Amino acid sequence: MDSKPSVSCILPVGYGDRFFRLALSCALNQTYDGSLEVIVLDNSDEPIESLLPVDDRIKYFRCERMPVGSLRNLGTSYANGEVCVTWDEDDWSSKDRVAVQVARLVESGKAVTGWHNINYYNTTNGDCFKYYFSPGERHHPYACGTSHMYVKSYWESHKYNNYGIEDYYFQLEAMQNNQLDSCDADQLCVARAHGDSVCPISQYIGHPQFPMVGNSTLPEDFFADMARMSNNEVPAKPEEEQ
Repeated sequence: MDSKPSVSCILPVGYGDRFFRLALSCALNQTYDGSLEVIVLDNSDEPIESLLPVDDRIKYFRCERMPVGSLRNLGTSYANGEVCVTWDEDDWSSKDRVAVQVARLVESGKAVTGWHNINYYNTTNGDCFKYYFSPGERHHPYACGTSHMYVKSYWESHKYNNYGIEDYYFQLEAMQNNQLDSCDADQLCVARAHGDSVCPISQYIGHPQFPMVGNSTLPEDFFADMARMSNNEVPAKPEEEQ
């Protein structure tokens, strides 16, 4: 694989205009200097197409309601990139995320990379906590679904399950095939926990693998971007590319 493979960010949108602007802005403002596109899979009740900025890197597809695994498979089938990355609509990503993950994928020679530890932000009350994977578990080293970056040619014969806990089985199969690289997300991502999250916020509170952390643990850019997008600001194309 080339050191600068083309990348497709797979962004399913199911909550309408509630969250996606921040995730889309993060994708469009990546520092990665290779080719990058964003596959927007709109399965919201009301279409969001009119809310998207004009940017030829965005590929929009309106689709019916379906599970996350089906959406990730559909998005990957539309992708032009050699490498695909899961891009959850309610999560924040550092501007360096793609560049750092591509470097790990190339250097490791694996087909899948992801994170086993990740920061969380509770949108209800502003609490911050971090998920720590417990080493030694049978599915070690693990990689959270929101963090997957994978070679498309590998996905063609190792697709996500269309139903159920699709991310777990995708990364488990990669691990069993010695094709999984996993690390700490550090400052690359913040997952937002909210009332409509797949896992209720109550499951995190007090859980030993989700210890509370101070706000200073999370990246400053996360809070700055949250404030910038609080007025539903539409992400702009970088000035040099306009």
